[in-house]
Amino acid sequence: DLDDYFDPVRTNRFNLTRNEDLYGVSADFRWYDDVILRRQSNTNDTLQSLPEIRFYGTRRPIGDSPFFMDATANYNYFYSEDGETGQRINIHPRLSHPFRPLPFIHVEPSIGFDQTIWTSADTDVNEQNGDAHREIFEARIDAFTEFFKDFDNPFNWISADIMRHAIRPELNYLHIADRNQNDLPEFDLFDRIE
Repeated sequence: DLDDYFDPVRTNRFNLTRNEDLYGVSADFRWYDDVILRRQSNTNDTLQSLPEIRFYGTRRPIGDSPFFMDATANYNYFYSEDGETGQRINIHPRLSHPFRPLPFIHVEPSIGFDQTIWTSADTDVNEQNGDAHREIFEARIDAFTEFFKDFDNPFNWISADIMRHAIRPELNYLHIADRNQNDLPEFDLFDRIE
């Protein structure tokens, strides 16, 4: 998307992505050009993300067990000409056990673990704690059912013989363990988990 004409911050972005059946990886380089700071200030503390590397492993069964595993991992290097500079690594594996208590109801309880590690050029953080870290557990349950009806395909340009119309009501509950995060670095919104 193009930036809005009146937006004072221009986003320059270069992205590489590769998606496979079992995993995906992407590298995103973003440079934010704050036109007002560049023209009217001697300092520029605009935070850049150079790069952000994301990896995800799709949900798949663990051997012959009824359990499934998926995971995501992110790496960010944050840079600022006159502000804070640092790195963040986040790893988030999740274990789930989908089952059907009734033929038309799907239930999937899962547990996850969120591990985040920061290194910062800010000496106050490094002198007190070394590299900052956060560990948070989560528990989740998803339940859904699906109503559908198949129709003959009225469109010649779609190769399928039928079209499926579906409604999928779903109920989700997510519990995230409470943890005080005030002492941790805050580069962007992802550094705080509510």
